[in-house]
Amino acid sequence: DDDEDAGATSGSSGPSKAQRCGACGKEFLSQEVIRFCSSCGAPLHAAGSIGAVSVLLAEDAILSRRKITAVLKRLGCIVSEAANGREAVGLAHQMNPHLIVLDIHMPDQNGLEALDILRADEKFKKTTIVMLTGEADAKIVRDALTRGANDYIRKDSTATELQERLNRHVQDIRAQ
Repeated sequence: DDDEDAGATSGSSGPSKAQRCGACGKEFLSQEVIRFCSSCGAPLHAAGSIGAVSVLLAEDAILSRRKITAVLKRLGCIVSEAANGREAVGLAHQMNPHLIVLDIHMPDQNGLEALDILRADEKFKKTTIVMLTGEADAKIVRDALTRGANDYIRKDSTATELQERLNRHVQDIRAQ
């Protein structure tokens, strides 16, 4: 099948790498790393990482995004990042992640707006969505949970607390 060699470089002598699309399951063999599926456009991952929990993290603050990404990777997750809610909704449709982590306050489209859009789509009704907040305001947290968030995590949590909270969701997803 020619599709399995999509992206291979002719004349290249390196070993072929197996990659698989997490969204549609299509497999690719290539001597170079292919970043996106030619069928559906979703990000590709090493074939050996199939079965790993895919996470979409939407956070506009780069330091917070790095901290949370590092924690998720330590938990064995494959992490894709978005800088705002609009980008997160687009990536969610491309990759169909197991877990979505949304910051509440982001530019362009905030996390609550993104949450509303995702929960209105049948595809994401059962997806675990965790909200990030720097707010101590119980009203904002209650609003997120009422709109369909599964949980919330304070941004000022220690790395250990963050890992414990995220690990609960990752383990629940793996148990399904």
